[in-house]
Amino acid sequence: MATAILFAQCTTKDSAVKIGIDIPLSGDYKYWGEEFKNGVDIYLSQNPEVKVIIEDNQSETKNVGTAAQKLLEINNVDALVSMFVPFSFPLREIAENAGKPLISTFNSSTTFNEGFNHCYTDFATHDMQLPMLVDYVTDSINLTKGVYLCVNDDYGTDGARIAKELLAKKGISLEGEFYNTGESDFRNFLAKRLTKDVQFVFVIARNRDLINAVNQIRERNKEILILGVGSFDAPEVWEGINEKDQDNIIFASSYFHKDYNDESRMFYDEFYKRNQRDPNYPAVFGYTICQYLATVITEAKKNSTSVDDLLKAIDYNSIRGRITMTDTKFVHSPIAIYKRSNNQSIPVSIEE
Repeated sequence: MATAILFAQCTTKDSAVKIGIDIPLSGDYKYWGEEFKNGVDIYLSQNPEVKVIIEDNQSETKNVGTAAQKLLEINNVDALVSMFVPFSFPLREIAENAGKPLISTFNSSTTFNEGFNHCYTDFATHDMQLPMLVDYVTDSINLTKGVYLCVNDDYGTDGARIAKELLAKKGISLEGEFYNTGESDFRNFLAKRLTKDVQFVFVIARNRDLINAVNQIRERNKEILILGVGSFDAPEVWEGINEKDQDNIIFASSYFHKDYNDESRMFYDEFYKRNQRDPNYPAVFGYTICQYLATVITEAKKNSTSVDDLLKAIDYNSIRGRITMTDTKFVHSPIAIYKRSNNQSIPVSIEE
C-alpha cells in the first residue's frame, strides 16, 4: 500500500488549492522523491493555505495508478505531479479521463505530452541541455574523439544518441556502450574503450552507478574530461567521489543561483537551515512546481477559468529564472553549464 502524507492546513473550502503528488519516498528512487519533498516543504512553509497530499509509490510502477486514483477521487486534487518515465506514463490516461493537469518532472521523454491534452513536462530534456553543453566544450577545447557510458533506458539511450549526433556535426567521434541499472563494475568497458586517443567520456548514470563510473574512470585516467547532464547535480554523487577526482567534470543542468533574486536567497537560506547543505535541482523543482500550480489553480477557481489554459500561458520570474510554457507543453527555465572546482559546481555558462 502506498503511504499518504498530508501537508499544510486542512480546509473544507471549495476554493482551497489541492495538489496531489505521486512520487517515490522509499525504494530505489527515494532520494529524488525526498529531495523534491524538501522543496515542497519550503513552499508550504511560506504558503500554508495551499494543501498538498503526497502519495509514496515506493518506487513501484504497480502503485502509481492506485495512488493517483486516490488523489483524484478521494482527495479531489486539482492537479497531479509525478516524476520519472516509468511512474509517469501510466498516469497520462488517468489524468486525461479526470480532466486534471499532470505535471511530470525528471522525465527525459520528448513525446510524453503527445496526444494528451492535460499532460505537461517540467524537466530540462536532453535536446534542451546537450546543444549548450556540446557548444561550450567544443568552443573551449579541441576535441576529436570520445566514448560514452550510458544507462540502458530512455534517459541514457536518448542522451547518447543526441550527443553523438551533435558531436558528429562538429567532426567529433563518439562511440560507446550501454549498461543495465545496478551494474557496478565498468572496468572491462574502460579497459577496452579508454584508449590513448580518447579525450573525454560522456556519462549518463544515476546515484551509485554514477559514482562508480566516475571513480573507475579516475582509476585509469586522473585527468580525462568527463561530461554529463543533470544527474551530476546531486550532493550524494559528490560525497562518493574524492574531491581531488572531481576536477575536469563538466555537466549541464537546470539553473539555480542563491543570489538570483530575493526569493531564491530565501529558499537557499531556508533549505540550508533545514538540511545543512546547498539545495539541488530536485528541491528547486519541488518548490517551483507547487508555486506555479498553486498560482494558476487559484486564478482558475477565482475566475471560473481553465487551469490548462492558464498553465499554457505561464510566464513569470521564479527562483530558477524565468519560467515559460512551450507550444508542446514543456515548461522551460534557464539551463546552465557547470564545471566542478574546489568541491563546488560552478556555473560557467548560463542560458539567456
